[in-house]
Amino acid sequence: MTPPRTEAAGGLRAAHKERTRTALVGAALRQFADRGYSAVTVEDICAEAGVSPRTFFRYFATKEHVLAAPVTAVLETLGESLAAQPDSVTAWTALRRASLDAVDRVDGQAAVFLRAGQVIRDNPAALATNAEALMVWEQRMHAEIQRRLGATDDRLHPRLLLGTAMLAFRVALDRWADQKGVGPARAVLEEALDAVTPGATALQRAAG
Repeated sequence: MTPPRTEAAGGLRAAHKERTRTALVGAALRQFADRGYSAVTVEDICAEAGVSPRTFFRYFATKEHVLAAPVTAVLETLGESLAAQPDSVTAWTALRRASLDAVDRVDGQAAVFLRAGQVIRDNPAALATNAEALMVWEQRMHAEIQRRLGATDDRLHPRLLLGTAMLAFRVALDRWADQKGVGPARAVLEEALDAVTPGATALQRAAG
């Protein structure tokens, strides 16, 4: 059994790491929004966050990865929630629940996501890291949806079902951002998911 003192120390270290990561992301996004993405250096971010460049690189490989951090966090939440859904529910129900869990993270840090989204839209060249994160995540998610559908490798249905959920997610967040984050993103996503559910249900039936 792990001694309580060791557990407490581990919890403090984890909390410190999370605070440092949050400070770096916040400093980066503020400077990207205020000064322009290309004008900001890693050293600038570190100066505002009060850490050294060496510390920065323990958390992020590049400033592009800082910009991608909010998106990556949402994808991680979605993936974790999907994996936690019981096998007794359909693949689409699991995807819907996981998507709503993920969008709750957006609502919990609305200002961060709005700022990151604006910087990404203004700097298309910075999308590469986000695209890379999305590709890796999609490969993992595809495997999980394929398992839940009981589909073989040559079937298109798992990717189509996952793509349907992600299209709804993206369109919902775009509308929410266009509305300057007025109201919860969850409500917009629920509307989008409701709109695509008939098609998703048909896909799910066809996969069987």
